[in-house]
Amino acid sequence: MVLEAGVVKSKGKRVLSREARAAMSEAGRDVGSSNLAGWREKRAARMRALEDEVTAFRAALLRDAGANPSASKTGLIETAVLSFTCILKLRHSVINGRKSDVAVLTERASWQVSNMARVLKTLGLDARARPRSFADLVDEKPPEAASNGPV
Repeated sequence: MVLEAGVVKSKGKRVLSREARAAMSEAGRDVGSSNLAGWREKRAARMRALEDEVTAFRAALLRDAGANPSASKTGLIETAVLSFTCILKLRHSVINGRKSDVAVLTERASWQVSNMARVLKTLGLDARARPRSFADLVDEKPPEAASNGPV
């Protein structure tokens, strides 16, 4: 019994002719190559976004470090940038990866965050800016305290 062009039903199973297999293969190649190209473009876009984010983080750290950072400060900044990059990659893996790997990935992310916190503390970039005068202290009042009238 012939169902479609090139498809024959034999003993309850669909049997494809060589021509039908060749046609399916060609159709699959067309779809597969476009899927692969789309995946590569999506991956390249993600990598560009990651690079932009890391570059912005590095620039901000260098700006916070001052005009002429020492070699040790520059090394600590690069360590912080590397930790930040690892955190971004781990975040992507947690969001898009297998659900069974989440515990391991969050443990790694926790370690990387602790490492980056230590580096930033060593650099002195984790501290709030110190007020320079009494007027600066008065200006730092929380808005809700300033808006409350006499009690």
